[in-house]
Amino acid sequence: MNRFMDKRGDEARGNGFLARMLVVKPEGMAGKRISKKASNLPRSEAFNVNIYNNIQKNSIFYDKHATNEKICLKFTENASEKWNDFYRNVESQMGKGCVYEYYKDHASKLMDNASRIAGLISYFEKGGDEDIDSRTLEYAIEIVLVSSYYFLNYLADVPEVVTNSEILVRYLFRRIDEDEDKDKDKDKDKDVYQCADSQNSDIIRIGKSLEFNWADVSQKGPSVLRNKKKFEEVIGILCKIGHVKIKDDNGSLQRRGFLFSETIINHESGKVDLENGKSIFVRNLPRFDQQYYGSPKKKESENGKGLTPVHNGTNENRYPKCFYIICNQYDV
Repeated sequence: MNRFMDKRGDEARGNGFLARMLVVKPEGMAGKRISKKASNLPRSEAFNVNIYNNIQKNSIFYDKHATNEKICLKFTENASEKWNDFYRNVESQMGKGCVYEYYKDHASKLMDNASRIAGLISYFEKGGDEDIDSRTLEYAIEIVLVSSYYFLNYLADVPEVVTNSEILVRYLFRRIDEDEDKDKDKDKDKDVYQCADSQNSDIIRIGKSLEFNWADVSQKGPSVLRNKKKFEEVIGILCKIGHVKIKDDNGSLQRRGFLFSETIINHESGKVDLENGKSIFVRNLPRFDQQYYGSPKKKESENGKGLTPVHNGTNENRYPKCFYIICNQYDV
């Protein structure tokens, strides 16, 4: 598949071929397979019998009627409502900053694929004698959405704005490392804590951060980001996933100041417009689910041996709720 995508991927996307595919990437079982004694497979046998009977049924139907007339399957009223709900949801997810913003060609075929799968399942199970019910359509939609997940994560091209976002993040991390090397005594924001939740013992840490502006990037940064339009697109994406905040919005790009953080910045609700790793994935930043929103209850002791309670003398946690990196999920 990778060879095909390298050679004809653009053509396959352009003519809608990929949008019609159901994509899956099953886990490799090499080294895990266990030899078992062959046994009866009643479900497989029933499936084969059903396939044979349907082929025979169709053959008899067309021989008898000698016509090109096709059997028309319809949705029940409830299934039609479910279809319209799914359609509206897919349409909304093609908007700016949503899951299918950069994959409209793929999203536009989801309804067709779900309808065809529902029709096949209904005909196979009921022989075309009944309308497609909502349960069958829901099952077909579930298949399509699972396939869509694999398409987005393993087959779809990375949008240019995401690639450029990774380039800017790489540059900013390099700037942070350079600043830390210059100032050996500087707090590197690597203090280790433990989550405050009673049922959560994850070890967490503060993310690295840096203030920057357009002049920094245009003079010393990657050449691709010296283009104002591309730079502003990247800032827009990083703001949506919560890793950049506009500090000084004084109108022109030259006067704006930005704050970059390895963790999500100052979102009191614990939510962001766009979750990194879900609809888009800036790979050199932690996914949304690799971050903890809350306040720590313990901090690593100065001698590095164990965790001590975090409070300000009144048993009140002195750290406000914010996002922390979950070390055992991200720093591995």
